Amino acid sequence: ELILSKMSISSYKDAPALLTLNDELLNSFEEEDLRYQLYTRPISEMTYDQVSGGRAYCEGLLTGEKRNAGPTVPEMLLIKAEGEARAGDTDAAMTSINKLRMARFKAEDYVPLTAADAEEALLKVLEERRKELMAKGGFRWFDLKRLNKDPRFAKTITHQYIDEVYTLEPEGDRYQFPFASSLFQYAPNLEQNP
Repeated sequence: ELILSKMSISSYKDAPALLTLNDELLNSFEEEDLRYQLYTRPISEMTYDQVSGGRAYCEGLLTGEKRNAGPTVPEMLLIKAEGEARAGDTDAAMTSINKLRMARFKAEDYVPLTAADAEEALLKVLEERRKELMAKGGFRWFDLKRLNKDPRFAKTITHQYIDEVYTLEPEGDRYQFPFASSLFQYAPNLEQNP
């Protein structure tokens, strides 16, 4: 399914146990979804000191490969399906998303998605995008940033790590990284991000 293989050389960055998955995502999977069965594991089966309970992303344990950050066929199908849904072509969007989903279930377990209208199709496409691209290449970060521009999808993210609670607001400054101070000598008119 890879169009271009682009993988990190950092083994620390690619440690599967570092990618814990939240309940909202985990609960969105159908029981027969192979992505859930093959690419997630209970944290209790993995070494992880700070979190107990829950599940973690573990595709690398299954394949022995690092996570690919290059473009994939599933990503292209998701982009196509989202564009079709946003253009109001419900049937085309469902055809594109179901083409992907057929490869994510055993034949006897596969049930095609349907949508009554383009809005429902868009919601289903975005849910599939979240499941398909979990823990891959930072897609969730960029999806949150772009979807937060639309009030229908704006989301406040809250995580607790040990005793500290962290919140990311839809229009918060934390979606922006500060520019390196060395850039200002080359571009003095550059305005620093908040």
